[in-house]
Amino acid sequence: MTWPAAAGAFIGSGSAFLLESARRERAVSDARQAALIQARFTLSMQMDTLVNVRNQYLSPVRHEPNRFMLLVPFLSELSDPHLELPDLGFIALVDDMQLLHKLHKAESAYSNAVSALRARNEMMDAAYSAARPHGDFDFATGLRPCRSMVELHAA
Repeated sequence: MTWPAAAGAFIGSGSAFLLESARRERAVSDARQAALIQARFTLSMQMDTLVNVRNQYLSPVRHEPNRFMLLVPFLSELSDPHLELPDLGFIALVDDMQLLHKLHKAESAYSNAVSALRARNEMMDAAYSAARPHGDFDFATGLRPCRSMVELHAA
């Protein structure tokens, strides 16, 4: 084998290695960028959901002293978008570890809020289904006395 042929083979294999290495780095970079875009979209969906719950469900009765009695079950379907934290692990390597911790805290806060709303809905459904009218119907007001919440919990 002559020197020019050996040099050509060496340069060819070296450039193939460099091109493959650049392709792999680009694929990793694209995957990281996609994970960041997905995380941003998920956090935006979570924030929009919580803002809508606040504005349309909680705010109208915020200043009422007996607001816990005025809130009806939350009827809208709550979505469950979740952050893919394993896909975002690279943030701890390239950036601040605190950012990954903040993302986890935001995810937990959303999950807790959705769980609390669902639990309240279940309690309200149970209370409404257990309420039994008793006594005479009042034709003047259109109301029929119902058992109190204390009586419902005692039963």
